[in-house]
Amino acid sequence: MHVALVMECDYRQGRTQEEAFSEAFTIAEAAENCGLDGVWLAERHFATHRRPTDPMGAGIPSVVSVPLVWASAIAARSERLRIGTGVSVLPLCHPIRLAEEAATVDQISRGRLDFGVGRSGFARAYEGYGIPYGESRERFQEALDVILKAWTDDRLTYEGKYFRCENLCVMPRPYQQPHPPIRVAATTPDTFPMIGRMGYPLVTGLRGFDIPEVAQNLKRYREAWHAAGHAGNGNVYIRIPVYVAATDVQGQRSPRPAPCVPIGAWPRTLPAPRRAVVRPSQKSAWRGASASAR
Repeated sequence: MHVALVMECDYRQGRTQEEAFSEAFTIAEAAENCGLDGVWLAERHFATHRRPTDPMGAGIPSVVSVPLVWASAIAARSERLRIGTGVSVLPLCHPIRLAEEAATVDQISRGRLDFGVGRSGFARAYEGYGIPYGESRERFQEALDVILKAWTDDRLTYEGKYFRCENLCVMPRPYQQPHPPIRVAATTPDTFPMIGRMGYPLVTGLRGFDIPEVAQNLKRYREAWHAAGHAGNGNVYIRIPVYVAATDVQGQRSPRPAPCVPIGAWPRTLPAPRRAVVRPSQKSAWRGASASAR
């Protein structure tokens, strides 16, 4: 089991973008020094501080609109951490450019990139880029096909509905062969078995699901995985909110107001059935606590 840190690189009212960048790099350095296995970088677009007159506001602005650039900077500041995109929203970018950028990060980091991909459930990002959200699934599948071919074919030729190219030599090639590990995000129930059939490791979390729903979705993912004849049991990365404090008392009291922000935007997020307070010295315990939620 691996334990990593998810970074959304928020900056709240009263703070500056420069402070948000500095804080994020400090957190990544702490993850390296504390022995975490990796960091995962979200991708967020067009968020604004929530205002009653702005129904499109996403609540909390973020400076992580280009996660692969962040990944490159963190790679240069670390030696051991694996660095994941959690996730790169494939339909919003040209897949050949993404293939080039991800391979570059993989080379700079000497094979420490994990390439998490998805469609995103935020329609606002698609509106901002002028892409119909209804096309997201087809665009995602085509983009993933193009990226894989760009990394593995000597010359890339592709004829799809949204992307076309002929006889391209795409450079650089990834450091990891045949390519970095790919992990696909699932945020709706029907996506879990689809990813299982495709045979990809899974990214999911607790936003929009309670724990019994997560368990049922993972069951459907693994049933589809086995039905498609894939070896193993399917690997799952699940995002679990954690609050770190200096003492047990602070750990239980301080975070209570904070969940109101995301829960206000995600009303079906779990009414946590249990809590765990684990001291930093109990590394095996907090790994076990995370595993129990899977």
